[in-house]
Amino acid sequence: MPRLIDAEELELQFDVSDEDIIAKEIIRNAPTVDAVPVSELLNLRDELYEKDQITMCGLEKLNQLIAVYSSQ
Repeated sequence: MPRLIDAEELELQFDVSDEDIIAKEIIRNAPTVDAVPVSELLNLRDELYEKDQITMCGLEKLNQLIAVYSSQ
């Protein structure tokens, strides 16, 4: 499974040498994904549950998703 990284933080590890400039370009051009921190999923789950805006089936699926990404 691919690992998510903080590309901006990684770029800070390089300085301005020619090799580092090439590394920074590789990082900047790497494929990206939109990711949501697990803490935001937990907050969403709790908010939807408190406002009675989620079905039990939806709650179960959201809990399963949270469990998958909490264990990584």
